[in-house]
Amino acid sequence: MKEENIKYDDNESIIYHLIPESDLRNMTQAEYFIPSGFEKDGFIHCTAEPEVARVVAHSYYSELDERLYILRLNLSALESEVKFEAPSQNGDTGKEHLKMTDAFPHIYGPMNISAVIDAGEMVASEAGGGRKEFSWPEAFKPL
Repeated sequence: MKEENIKYDDNESIIYHLIPESDLRNMTQAEYFIPSGFEKDGFIHCTAEPEVARVVAHSYYSELDERLYILRLNLSALESEVKFEAPSQNGDTGKEHLKMTDAFPHIYGPMNISAVIDAGEMVASEAGGGRKEFSWPEAFKPL
């Protein structure tokens, strides 16, 4: 079910990647980006569905002490291999998003910055207990 407050992309070649503000700042200084979790996981986590991205933000970034952004990526412009793979559990948190899709796009290598279409801030609001909930960006802007 599509949420009303999310503007959906009709273009199927767009995928999404969540990124903390500090990583976003570092990313814009280079031609390629590798997030901190890449070494452990062996790929860059993405999703093809906006509502899944919001649920992932709630599950994995609710205690983040900085702003959270979401990148819109042009799938066909990515230079590293992208595999759409079945969901698998990543630690003890965030199981809800695993039931929302049949496959997640994983980027197996550095993300070339030229594939980033734009970025939007996932607006945080207090959810209680020191945790945050995130709303879909009102607008996306080029880097």
